Amino acid sequence: MTLRQFAISVFALIVLLGFAFGRSFAASSVQPASTAESCVRIHWIGTKRIFADTNSAELRSIWAMPESLKLQEQTFGKLCAAPWRFLRGQTNPASTNLLRPLLEDLVKEEFYIAIDQPAGTTNFPGEIVLAVHLDDQRARSWETNIAAALESLTGIPITNSSRDHWVLKKHHAPNLIEFARVGQWMVLGGAQNHNPLLDETLARIQSGQPPFARHATNWFEADINTPRVLANLGKGANFAAKLPRISLAAFGNAGSVHTTGELTFSGRDLILLDPWNIPTNLVDGDLTSFAAIRGLQSWLAKSELWSNLQSGPPPDQLYVWSLHSFPMETYFAAPSAAASNMVSRLSDFVLRGGDAWAATNGLAAFIRSTNFNGIRWRGVPYTMPFLSSLETNGQSYVLGGSFQFDPPLGHPPPDLVHEIQAHSNLVYYHWEITGPRIEQVIFLEQFARLVSDKAQLSIESAGLPWLKADMSQMGNCTTEITQIGPGRFSLNRSSAAGFTAAELNLIVDWLESPDFPFGLHTLFAPPGQ
Repeated sequence: MTLRQFAISVFALIVLLGFAFGRSFAASSVQPASTAESCVRIHWIGTKRIFADTNSAELRSIWAMPESLKLQEQTFGKLCAAPWRFLRGQTNPASTNLLRPLLEDLVKEEFYIAIDQPAGTTNFPGEIVLAVHLDDQRARSWETNIAAALESLTGIPITNSSRDHWVLKKHHAPNLIEFARVGQWMVLGGAQNHNPLLDETLARIQSGQPPFARHATNWFEADINTPRVLANLGKGANFAAKLPRISLAAFGNAGSVHTTGELTFSGRDLILLDPWNIPTNLVDGDLTSFAAIRGLQSWLAKSELWSNLQSGPPPDQLYVWSLHSFPMETYFAAPSAAASNMVSRLSDFVLRGGDAWAATNGLAAFIRSTNFNGIRWRGVPYTMPFLSSLETNGQSYVLGGSFQFDPPLGHPPPDLVHEIQAHSNLVYYHWEITGPRIEQVIFLEQFARLVSDKAQLSIESAGLPWLKADMSQMGNCTTEITQIGPGRFSLNRSSAAGFTAAELNLIVDWLESPDFPFGLHTLFAPPGQ
């Protein structure tokens, strides 16, 4: 673990916020250093200013919950200890107290993060800058605490120290770390030998401009060149090239968090979108969530996994919904003329893969159904997952879910159906009542951990009580993704806190990881915990 890897992992907490918050930077609004490619730009105005906005009432009440404060306290503690734990193998050094007040400042105050990659280099991050808007007292604390923390971690003393500037020179990349203070901005930079991005940032501040271009009304902004970042982190150029560049931001609107953004995939063609084929005769009207996606066929057809199934053309549309009546009632349906063959192939695949697991797990397993074409769950009576094919209303469907399916007593709300069908270029639509949906996702995830012998999230943790407290705070969340050009998609979301129920559960799974900021609790925590 190098210092650069740890720096990126700490910033991951901030970057993750970008997936909930989005209004894109204009391409011309961010000016990277002339010899480098912009990889990451993040701007956060701080909770001090956000909570002064009348549109932040819902977010402010969530943030102020005792459960939120406890989770924040735990996360700060983990982040403060992580540098010494990963770099020095120390589990409880006194030096961790140096970082705690700085993390509090990053939450409350305005800051910018930028990462650039010099042309022709692979050492990531090539140039990195953090600029934080602070008063004199807090800036002095940063200057003192950052210097002391770096000396503790590296064993190398600060050099070229003056009132508003110091330098630390290391023996491995990035070998140059600098601190500078200009006006009310504290600027910290890291690079190899020289940091043009830091020079540019300081020049902007000295000329009376903000560190980087920004939109005045946004609470949060991010532009992340995901393919470039992952390729330089050694994740494989081919894999990285399949991911989008992401431009995101957030602002308050009518008392809610409004999210907009853009996802850009390189080298992708325009997706031909068939008319929506919503299974209204399968979906009940008593919904807590409903999601619809189309344009899947062109993506799945290129998948090696799908090719290996040899089940014919993949489905082009998928619908997922959940019901109020029982926490386990989540279902999905995919219209397909080859539904019967598809289910047979998928059933064979699941049963073959589950044989070894079932042999050592007497709790439950999938078995082939004798009542319908497909598979059903044997054991664990409070859930009944299944996969089947059926025909209704002249259409064949792949149908599955987490509980026994009964014919619906009603139909989905007409306004919901109309909202989806009214947009010719809509690719993805998701609506939920986030509060009750949080409970359902908790139930599903805890069940999945149980049957796969993974560690449960404990009620004694900080994360699970926080999720349960959120259930009474969260209202409707609506997300729309629209195709605006070849490989280009726009995102719009309105919500109480910027995230869906599934995303909130994933965040907690991450925050509760024993190796945070790496991994997930589900994957890293010892079974039985």
